[in-house]
Amino acid sequence: MKKFRYTALSASLAGFLLAMALILGAARSLEADALRRQREALEEALGKSLLLCYSLEGRYPATLEELLEKCPLAYDRERFVIDYRLQGGNLLPDITILEK
Repeated sequence: MKKFRYTALSASLAGFLLAMALILGAARSLEADALRRQREALEEALGKSLLLCYSLEGRYPATLEELLEKCPLAYDRERFVIDYRLQGGNLLPDITILEK
């Protein structure tokens, strides 16, 4: 009788741990997908802002701060870092979005 209890308890515990592992895996997958989408949206918004600035002024902003001053963007500054490197006044800047 005691052996049956321990076997049933062990099976229940193993099932619970397996279910928790599956739930945590799914949550991590959803979080990674959300982060990817945020990054893609930020890339798209930066590209559109650059094109807008270029079409209005005939040049790209010299710095990221200048771009954000003219075309404010809301993004998670604690999660993403934007590396902005101007190639020249008429060349598209090299923009790299990094995750912290």
